[in-house]
Amino acid sequence: LQTYIHNSHSTLIQASITVCVVAWHLTSLIGSAGLVAMAVIAAFVPLQFFLSTRIKRFSRSIQKCRDARGRLCNQFLSAMRVVKCFHLEEVALDMVSAARDEELRAQWGKRSIFPFN
Repeated sequence: LQTYIHNSHSTLIQASITVCVVAWHLTSLIGSAGLVAMAVIAAFVPLQFFLSTRIKRFSRSIQKCRDARGRLCNQFLSAMRVVKCFHLEEVALDMVSAARDEELRAQWGKRSIFPFN
């Protein structure tokens, strides 16, 4: 634990020194526009964090829906003789369609954040 705290502390110090050196180089190369660029990047970090957590949550829910639909299809394919024998094709199709609709609803949330992905 002591080594971990020491390593994380030294990494934090090293990162802050790196940011200061980069800021100095940017101001010497392009003037105050470098500092403005760094401020804009720093301002958008919370937005990036918020969007990435939402995307992770949507991706998990999409994957759960895909897994559920896959299990359902696997069950019907495994018991195809029973499904055909008792004429349960419509029931199977309805259940798979409902699982697919749920998956599409889950994907809609992710598409609202990144519509082109």
